[in-house]
Amino acid sequence: MSVIIPVKITYTSSTTDANQIIDTLSDLTVRSLKYTIQVTSGSYNQVSQILIIHDGVTARILEYGRISTGIKLATFDVSLVSGSIELLFTPVNPVTYINANRLSINV
Repeated sequence: MSVIIPVKITYTSSTTDANQIIDTLSDLTVRSLKYTIQVTSGSYNQVSQILIIHDGVTARILEYGRISTGIKLATFDVSLVSGSIELLFTPVNPVTYINANRLSINV
């Protein structure tokens, strides 16, 4: 039986360093995840939907439904490292805020 598990995520970045970890999930019985992510920097906002799926070896990411009030504020990626799924982001501006919701589905 699949179980859907909701989680709220907040993160604040103070740099434009690449691949900042904004979420980590170490339960590999979760095979698919869906994020709704709001990014805020200054007076600009962006919202995106992100899907992630993995097979225990390789993780894949799809960002869709992105819309912003100005410039694109961030890019996202995924990593599968030592049995953990990491959602990564790279902000355009040094002061960037993330508010997100994650839904994960167990196998």
